[in-house]
Amino acid sequence: MDCINGRLGGGGGGGGGGGGGSEDAPTESPQQQPAQNRRVQAFPPAAAGGVGSPASGGGGGGEPSRSRPRRQTLNRMRVYKATEKDCVGGGGEPQECVICFEEFAEGDEMGRLECWCKFHRHCIREWWDKKGVGACPTHQLQE
Repeated sequence: MDCINGRLGGGGGGGGGGGGGSEDAPTESPQQQPAQNRRVQAFPPAAAGGVGSPASGGGGGGEPSRSRPRRQTLNRMRVYKATEKDCVGGGGEPQECVICFEEFAEGDEMGRLECWCKFHRHCIREWWDKKGVGACPTHQLQE
């Protein structure tokens, strides 16, 4: 306990353990309230996207924390032009957008999500407007 009080108290000498009650109260107060400290300092674990974090949609946030995941998700969609490889599957069958059911064509503007699912860019933007930014139509239906 002397080591803890020494660090918190600013390096004071090794005074006896029982005597100055009013001097000990300020240095021991943070140690006596660890639950309150954890609640105040809960942001770093929440930043990792844990349960109950603003990033996971589990409360605990004001407007700035709600907007942050939206920007990150938008930045994580790769927009590119479709190539022949995007248009034809491994077995030679044509590939299609699962939102509009139209086949991909070379030069179409595509959007690929972090899960590697790909769609027409305008289709996924419309989907997000209706269902929420970041939602993958393919994986949302599987859950």
